[in-house]
Amino acid sequence: MYLIDFHSFSNAWFWLCMISLWTISSQVFLGLPYHQLKLASKHNNERQIVLVQTAHLNAQRVLWGYRPFPKTLIVGLGSFIITFWGVVAFSYSIEPLQALFFLIVPALPTLYLRWRLVLWIVTALPNFDELFEKIRSLRFWTLVSSSATIFVSTFWGVFFLKSGLAI
Repeated sequence: MYLIDFHSFSNAWFWLCMISLWTISSQVFLGLPYHQLKLASKHNNERQIVLVQTAHLNAQRVLWGYRPFPKTLIVGLGSFIITFWGVVAFSYSIEPLQALFFLIVPALPTLYLRWRLVLWIVTALPNFDELFEKIRSLRFWTLVSSSATIFVSTFWGVFFLKSGLAI
C-alpha cells in the first residue's frame, strides 16, 4: 500500500491528466483539429468542403451507436450519482474522490455541448461558415470551463493540503 500515493492534488499525474483533458478537448472537435478549421477559414474552398464532409461523417458515426433512452431517467440517475459522489468526497475529505470529481464533473457540460453539436451537424447539414462559428463558440466555452476548473481545483488543492485534511 505504500507504493500507491493517494495525495492527488500534490501528484504530478493528476495535473498532467487535468491539463491533457482540457488541452485535447479545446483543440479537437469531432476528429477535426481546430488549427485545420482555422486554416480553412482563410477561404480555402477545397479544404472547407473536405472538413465539412469529415465533420458530417464523424457526427454520423457518433450517432450510429446511439439508442434512444428516457432522458429524465438519465438526468435523474446522473444527478444522484454526482450528488452522492460530491457529498462523500467533500464531507469525508476523501482526496482521490475529490480529484476525480474535479476531473470529470466540469467536463460534463462540455460533453453535452459537443452532443448538441453532433445533433446539429447531422440535422442541419451546415456550410463551413456555420460549422466554424459553432465550433468556435464551443471552443470558447470549453476554454472558459477549463480555465475555471483549473483555477478552482488549484485553489481547492492548496486549501486541502494546507489545512491538513490530506490523508
